[in-house]
Amino acid sequence: MDASCRHDTIKNYTVDYDKTWIFDKIHHEINQFCSSHTLQEVYIDLFDTLDESLAMALQRDASVWAPGIEIIAVRVTKPRIPEQIRRNYETMEAEKTKLLIAEQVQKVVEKEAETERKRSTIEAQMRADVSKITMERRILEKQVRSRAQFSAPFHHTLLICERCYRRIKRLQQSQIPCT
Repeated sequence: MDASCRHDTIKNYTVDYDKTWIFDKIHHEINQFCSSHTLQEVYIDLFDTLDESLAMALQRDASVWAPGIEIIAVRVTKPRIPEQIRRNYETMEAEKTKLLIAEQVQKVVEKEAETERKRSTIEAQMRADVSKITMERRILEKQVRSRAQFSAPFHHTLLICERCYRRIKRLQQSQIPCT
């Protein structure tokens, strides 16, 4: 406590000023903290910040209502949780963990089913592509065979025409008088 403010603080709050501004205030702030947070947050997640938040709250109110009181440090021990509440909490956490595991298993099953659907789609597309290529090959083979069938008589006719053309040319050359 600041020496210059000691007289006013004791005059306003008696010699038990520490009970009013420290001990009762700590009890009130811890109640506020615990009522606004879950057991998980109080006992595990936010417990390490409790000391600092208590010190700030105490100093803030003391600075306004009882100047001269300086909060140097606050140290809070871990709370003791009643056995029944601890068992209920552990049971609830175990159930929550089972639920999370079940959700993850469900997601894995859904992903596997989706992968299988995609694999089936890809395989069906591949079979369709192979079938299309096979059909195109068969069509081309039939076209080649039909052209071969049509071209054989035509080829024979061309050979006959070519022989005739040569004979005509020879006859024409033989008829031209030599000059």
